[in-house]
Amino acid sequence: MPFANSAALFDTPLSMSLDTRPGPDRAVSAALVGVARLPALTSRMAPLATCHDRVLGERVRADADIPARDSARVDGFAFSGKACRADGPWRLRLTARLAVARNLSVENALPSREAVRITAGAPVPPQLDSVVSAGAVRPDGDYVILDTLSDCRETIAERGSYARCGDVIVEPDRVLDARDLAALTMAGCTGVKVRRALRVAVFSACIGKQEGNGGPGRAMVMAGLDRRWITKQDLGAVTAATLPRALRAASAENDVVIAFDRGGIAETIVGMGGRILLDGIAMKPGGDVALAVIDETIILLLPEEPMAALAAMTVLGWPVLRRRAGIQHSRIVPRTGVAAFTLPPSEKIATYPFIKVSGAGEIPTLEIQPEEPGAIVGLSQADGIAIIAPGAGVRFGDRLTWLPITDRFT
Repeated sequence: MPFANSAALFDTPLSMSLDTRPGPDRAVSAALVGVARLPALTSRMAPLATCHDRVLGERVRADADIPARDSARVDGFAFSGKACRADGPWRLRLTARLAVARNLSVENALPSREAVRITAGAPVPPQLDSVVSAGAVRPDGDYVILDTLSDCRETIAERGSYARCGDVIVEPDRVLDARDLAALTMAGCTGVKVRRALRVAVFSACIGKQEGNGGPGRAMVMAGLDRRWITKQDLGAVTAATLPRALRAASAENDVVIAFDRGGIAETIVGMGGRILLDGIAMKPGGDVALAVIDETIILLLPEEPMAALAAMTVLGWPVLRRRAGIQHSRIVPRTGVAAFTLPPSEKIATYPFIKVSGAGEIPTLEIQPEEPGAIVGLSQADGIAIIAPGAGVRFGDRLTWLPITDRFT
C-alpha cells in the first residue's frame, strides 16, 4: 500500500547545486529523520537459536530473579562451613544425597563433615553455605581433602546477583549478537520477537550493451549485504529500455533499492511519481550519492566508481539501511589514529580519505591510500575511512577519527 505521507519525508528536499550541497552531518541527520517516518517493519516470534544477527523487536525483561536460588558457579562440592571450624586441612565424606539435601528443611542439616557433588548452575541446598571447585580438593577414596577455605563463598552466585525480576536484559531495536543470546538464554528465554528481514534489491544501470563500472560496485555492495537482518536480491545490469519496468517491480517488492546510476534513474523516479530527497553531499569521494523515495520504498543512488560508492555507503547508505530495518542502537564506534600523511584543507567539502592501518599500539598509524578512479590496490588494501571536517586539513602526526570499513559491512 502506498505511503500517504511519502512526500513529507523531508520538509524541504536537500536537492542542491554543487556549491550548496549539505554537509554529511546535516544530510545524514535529515535522511534518518525522513526514513524513521516510514512504517516500521513487522515483528514476529522466533526461536532464540535462529535470532543471531536479527533485529530485536521488543524490550526483554527478567520475569524472575536470576538465578532464582543461590547457585554454584563451578563444578565441585558443596558443604557446610560449620563442618570446618577447626584448623585445616579438612576431610569431608562424600555423599550421594544431593537430591535428599535439596528436599530437606532448612532446620535439618546434613551430617557433619559431609560434602555433596554439585555442578555449575545447580541450586545450592539451603543447609549448605560453601562450594569448592573440584580442582581445589584432593580425592581420598570416599572422601575429599580440603586444604583451604578461601574463595568458598565466591563460588556461589547469590539469588538475583545476575539480574533482578523486572531488570531489562536486552533493549529493543538492536542487532542481536552472541552476548545478547547468552544473556537471553540465562534469563530463560526460548524465543523473542524479531523484525522481519529488510528487503534490499541492487542493480546497475547500463547504456546500450555496456554495463560500465557498476558491476564491481554491485558485487561489493552485494557482499556487504550478506547479513541475516537483510534479504538481498541482485537484479544485475538494467538497460535504459527496461529501467522503468525494473524499477517499478523492485520498488513494489523491496524496502530499499540500491542503484548504481549512469544517468536517467532520477528522471525515471520522478516520472513514476517518486521524489528526490537528497541530491548530493558536500563530501569526497562519494559526493554524488542521492536518495529518493517511491511510495514506501527508499531508493539509494550510488556513484559508479567503487571507492566513491564505498564512501557513500559508509557515510549515508548503511545508516539509512539500519534505520529502515528498525536499528536504533548501533555498536559502531569511531576509532582514533595518528596520521602518517598530509592533506590540504578543503573549505566546503568534508574529506573521507581511505587509509591503511599499521602498528600494534593503542593508537595506530594511518597511511593514506591512492584514490584515483579505478585504484584497485587502494580499495582492496584500505582498512577504513578517515573523517576530516570541511576546512580542517591534515598535518603529519595529527590525531584523526576513522571508521573501519568492515564495521559497516559485517
